[in-house]
Amino acid sequence: MSVRTGQAHEVQARVAATDAGEPPVFDEAVLLHLLGGDRESAAEITAEFLKDAPLQAAALHEALAAGDAALARRQAHTLKGASANVGAEALRAVAYRAELACAGGSLQEAGELAEELDAQLRRLQDELGEKGGAP
Repeated sequence: MSVRTGQAHEVQARVAATDAGEPPVFDEAVLLHLLGGDRESAAEITAEFLKDAPLQAAALHEALAAGDAALARRQAHTLKGASANVGAEALRAVAYRAELACAGGSLQEAGELAEELDAQLRRLQDELGEKGGAP
């Protein structure tokens, strides 16, 4: 197994382990690992994520309000993936649960999770704001 593959398995294991308990709001190691430690790029990507994530969350709310489970599932999936890529672990976990709820047709549960998702997004914005927006 290569060092890079080993590191990828470590990141996957850490992500899986956080699913068992409450995941951290932000794990800067995830994005830094993907970028080979390039903090400047990580800061740029995180800033873009913080601009885009509220738009994705709003689109999820709109899909839920329209009763469109398939669109809501795709929105939750998109937000889950983006969150995972930047290390927004708590947001990723809630987006994943919302995705599953939508896939199961439980729009009421997905709506409750969308509210939780909003709260996690605020927590992430607060945490990164304390760091000047940079990991």
